[in-house]
Amino acid sequence: MGLSTATVTNAQETTEISKSDYVTTFNINDKSSLKTKARLYDMPTEVEEYVKDIFTKNKTARVTVYSPDSSPTITGGISTYKDGGRWKGERPYNGYILNDWIVQISNAFGMTDVNATGKFNKALKVYAGSVLVDKFVPFGSAGIALADFCFGNGTLRYAGSGDKVSCSPKYTSRTKFTYVKSNGSWILGARTHWVKLQGISWYCYIKKLHKDDIVKSKYVNKQFFSPNYKNPDAIAIRSTGIGGHLDDPYRWTIKNVTFTFE
Repeated sequence: MGLSTATVTNAQETTEISKSDYVTTFNINDKSSLKTKARLYDMPTEVEEYVKDIFTKNKTARVTVYSPDSSPTITGGISTYKDGGRWKGERPYNGYILNDWIVQISNAFGMTDVNATGKFNKALKVYAGSVLVDKFVPFGSAGIALADFCFGNGTLRYAGSGDKVSCSPKYTSRTKFTYVKSNGSWILGARTHWVKLQGISWYCYIKKLHKDDIVKSKYVNKQFFSPNYKNPDAIAIRSTGIGGHLDDPYRWTIKNVTFTFE
């Protein structure tokens, strides 16, 4: 789906998960326990598939599900065409009834090699789809060499052949699944995103000095909301017939590497 605008904020983390609408909260520790939890908590098919994909990409991800379902059952989950549970916190909007499920992920990328040559003379850029929504310099000033950031002695060193740079972004994300009730069934209307980039750990090796700094961390704590995350109802009721609207996830780019936050 196309993306129009996005919201960036450093304000206090969004608190929608503290609402009483989410009467059931449960953790899923690994892919093997997903099927049991999906049946027990009447998890919608789309949510189950999303969590399965998370563990396919990263087996050690920490997954928490915030559910409006107040009656765990072993009779089978709610699918797109079957309302098998009793959801609390239903809300009206323009004659429709809607509700949300949220999947929260606490995760970190593995150390990933990036281009080590030259100075980091451009701000790091955050995209949603093809739209630039934010840019910032994690070293404190533009044009500083990563080696100087890691070693911190004030003398700039320029990376050369044989030098190595890796980074590992740490983040928490939430994906909101907004459902619209139609003829007694819950139909997916929208999938939207929130992500908090908490920090970045760096590894740097300078061949000339035969020196490295195993981990140097920079805390960022920046929050990003996809265009419809805070108010998904309007787009949800317009999108049930096409399988639901999907806001684009966020991407963060440093030199030759792009990280996608989902």
